[in-house]
Amino acid sequence: MVYSSYAALAGGNHVGILIKSAPREKMIPYILPVHTEDIYWLRSDSETTSIRNQFLDDKHERRSTTALAQGSTITVAELPEGISAKIYQLAGLMKGDYEDDIIKVLAQRGKVALDMQGYLRVPDSSTKEMVYHDWDRKQEYFPHITYLKTDAAEAEILTGTSDRREAARLMVEWGVKEALITHNTEVLVYDGKEYYTTLGSAKEDTILLAVNTETDDGSAMGAVRTSNGTYLPDAEDVAPTALVGPPGSLPRNDQSEIVTFVPDDSTAVTISLMGNAEPSYVSAAGGKRYTISGDTPIYTANSEESKSYAEGYGTLTAGSRITLFTQRGKVTAIYAGSTSTAASDLIANAGAVPVAQ
Repeated sequence: MVYSSYAALAGGNHVGILIKSAPREKMIPYILPVHTEDIYWLRSDSETTSIRNQFLDDKHERRSTTALAQGSTITVAELPEGISAKIYQLAGLMKGDYEDDIIKVLAQRGKVALDMQGYLRVPDSSTKEMVYHDWDRKQEYFPHITYLKTDAAEAEILTGTSDRREAARLMVEWGVKEALITHNTEVLVYDGKEYYTTLGSAKEDTILLAVNTETDDGSAMGAVRTSNGTYLPDAEDVAPTALVGPPGSLPRNDQSEIVTFVPDDSTAVTISLMGNAEPSYVSAAGGKRYTISGDTPIYTANSEESKSYAEGYGTLTAGSRITLFTQRGKVTAIYAGSTSTAASDLIANAGAVPVAQ
């Protein structure tokens, strides 16, 4: 549960952690960089829930799981007051980690994401090896779950079929909004309309030119303009202002809508020109000179087409603000914004890029 929280944190999200453990494990959630005020610790009356996995094949699809200990149940009464979130993830390890009614309570506050292992796995009373049982309350609670995650074996226990697509269909039919099934060959997602096994195609070597702009047909705001076209992100509550950065890949779905952004290893620097651009270089205020080849593309916010530096350097006059994208010291692309002050749609980021905030 703790490490899944940090995966969400790495995606640029504001994350809080509710953990219940024995006092000696109290420091576990503090070892990685979640803000202290976002960590809520509860004292377990027994131990800290922990397991041991022994994989039985090299594909890691079959495994033997043993319960080393189980902490006391997290109850509805123990949920922190005054805390709101868009998504509440229940990432238990075995049945009994959560009081069932937590699902209904959290569903009234936001979307619930649930890992099914925390409701199907039960430790054997003598060997402590995990055995799997169907959840007899699934059809009562599934309508309160937005995102349900299972592996292929768990999906079969829940639905009675080894056909992963049919299993996902049944879980959605019983009320889940999106069912996700993992297998060593794929990750399958079904949302009641389409089956997805990939994020979609990727646009390579793409530069983001403007955010929160109109679509090409003027029908909607919030689009992202790139050197390869303009796209409307297809994700609820995605803030396009967070989609900024150097050249990279824009994975899209089958509707050509961006679902995420994967930056490459280039860097970017924004400069003000000390003088007019020269045929083979530009000089930044302060005197630093950047060598630029004639075929380097120049992009602007008001055009989806680029022009070569040889064609366009004459438009880069003294005082212009430009962003230079570089890779291994070579300028690979230029974005030209305002000629006087920093342009509001200027894209410049030399570090990691959050997908959504």
